[in-house]
Amino acid sequence: MIKRATLILTILLVAGLMFSCPLCDGDGFHYSFSHRDIVVQNLDNSGALIKVAEGQAVFKTAYGIRIYIQREDYELCSECRQSRANFGLIETANAVDCFYDNYYDPLEKIVDVRIITLNDFDATHLANSDIADYFKLADSFETIDDFCREYNKDGYIRSGSNPPLIDDIDILLMTPPTMGITHKFRVEMALSDGRTLVNETDEIDLIL
Repeated sequence: MIKRATLILTILLVAGLMFSCPLCDGDGFHYSFSHRDIVVQNLDNSGALIKVAEGQAVFKTAYGIRIYIQREDYELCSECRQSRANFGLIETANAVDCFYDNYYDPLEKIVDVRIITLNDFDATHLANSDIADYFKLADSFETIDDFCREYNKDGYIRSGSNPPLIDDIDILLMTPPTMGITHKFRVEMALSDGRTLVNETDEIDLIL
């Protein structure tokens, strides 16, 4: 009797390990999410690592903006909810953390990202002009349009079981201003559902 109980326990344990990371469509879980808000900060790229600007001034050749994209809670697709429900009891009993690839699909596409200078920037970009073309992504030096195309793909992958509710991108100013010292910028992120997420940086002195 003891041997039989041990055998049954072993079989359950093996089954639990096999199914503790249930998959959807043979890969990972598919989530959808909605964009809620953006938060922006001034960046200082003058050192070995990019960091949030700590003072009132940054070298104008080392200026950047960090854009935090805040999202609504993620929702599993119906097939994945059923898959998780089927295996949830075993998964909970074994308390095994799963590290599979999940797929995240935005409900709204990012149509456009505009960087509006609130001060005169140069002779062709006075106050309230869009200077997004003057910025590039810090990690790849791609344009903001390139970022939008990549972000809007039908699904991007993140390994692990914890969906990210905040994403962030760092963009660096490639063309310094030629007018004024004190500057402020408004970031406008237009979404495909008609909403525009807006936030402004603090004032910053861009110096030589």
